[in-house]
Amino acid sequence: MFLNFTKSAESWTAARDKCCEIGLTLASMESAGKLNCFSKLINKGNGDFWLSGTDQGCPSKFRWCSRDRDFVSPEIKWKVGHPKAGLACVYLEVRNGTSLLATADCAEQKNPLCEIRKKATPNVAMEMECAEIWNVPLEQIDLLFNVTAFLAASVSRNLMCFIKCVGSEMGLFDFGKAMSMEVLRQIELVAQESPVLLEQAMAAFLQCSAIKLNDDCTTAYEMYKCCQQKVPSVVSAIIIRNYDNRSISSPPIGCVPARRRCWLSENYPCEVDQTAVDVLNTKNFDSQGKKRIVQNITYYVGNFDSVGLLNPVEIYKKCCSLGMKLMEPETKEDYMLISTFFSNYVSSPVFVGETEFINATHEVWCNSRAILQDTFYGVASVRYSCEESIILLESSRHILVSSSKLNLADNYMNPQKYGYIPKYVFGYVCVKNP
Repeated sequence: MFLNFTKSAESWTAARDKCCEIGLTLASMESAGKLNCFSKLINKGNGDFWLSGTDQGCPSKFRWCSRDRDFVSPEIKWKVGHPKAGLACVYLEVRNGTSLLATADCAEQKNPLCEIRKKATPNVAMEMECAEIWNVPLEQIDLLFNVTAFLAASVSRNLMCFIKCVGSEMGLFDFGKAMSMEVLRQIELVAQESPVLLEQAMAAFLQCSAIKLNDDCTTAYEMYKCCQQKVPSVVSAIIIRNYDNRSISSPPIGCVPARRRCWLSENYPCEVDQTAVDVLNTKNFDSQGKKRIVQNITYYVGNFDSVGLLNPVEIYKKCCSLGMKLMEPETKEDYMLISTFFSNYVSSPVFVGETEFINATHEVWCNSRAILQDTFYGVASVRYSCEESIILLESSRHILVSSSKLNLADNYMNPQKYGYIPKYVFGYVCVKNP
């Protein structure tokens, strides 16, 4: 990690650009360890320095824009009274050898604090930074990847904290515990082709994640050791997948505060209405759509709305009421099938299943957990929108597109607050899982 104290006062945006001009990025103090390391570098003095933290475009949700990471409350050392409402940019206040985070109007003039990681290949950059923060020799780090040697070794306190640092960088360990959903998603990604290994990894995680000791460093070390004992191949695969963490991308790196999540299934229970199921099975249609059976698979095709006022929340609930799920197209055949359901499909987007992205590298369907392939779906350019977004299917190009609007999900969940429904969704398809 290299820090550069630039002496010219700038606005937050100008400071970000100034760092980029010299091949750096605005610094991020995303961990207590990193802030402590920085504090050792400064002499007694005073100054205010812009950092990459901001909630610009995403109210009340601070992120380290240079690192694409949320703020983790236990790791953040705020100045008393901060963050303050309405102040969107984060700076480091240095006073007499101490450093605290504070918020300010982004137009204020402060000195940029720029950083770059040590020169290294992307797959070891994270390792190098955590090693510097915790003063861990590289030969000790190599020990972590030799399962036999690691399990027999006496591990130093600093190496334990190094493990915690890397786990936090990966988004797998924070708040003194394993981040359950993130770890389980990582296990899915590396073991989904082997049901036996997937089951073993899930069982190991449930046991190892229950470990809780006096401090975070020891807890992280014991969890890592436990998992290495039980499923070393899965641990290695997760580390390899995450080490290429995109943090050495050429600047500027934009702020990406909002992640696509399973916003429907996370907010609404999927409840079956047996009366609705019986009506559909008897008549093959109801007031909102009709049943279609293709190659022994049952679909429910919602009535086309020529204005585009269909609400994804109501669509999700409708599918659930029929004992079905939103269709999640995974092949070109699925796309073509949808086109046969709607005569106006080419020009009118259809709402399909929810997706979420994992580790900023993969997007998966929320129900099937199948990975979307960028080369086929074409979602890479819209995946990381700072604004809330939904996924629509556009037949003319056979790709997934994102229709985005600030607080779009909230708009659909609480239309009474906004007084209107966005005109994005014209149709939908539910499917009954085989």
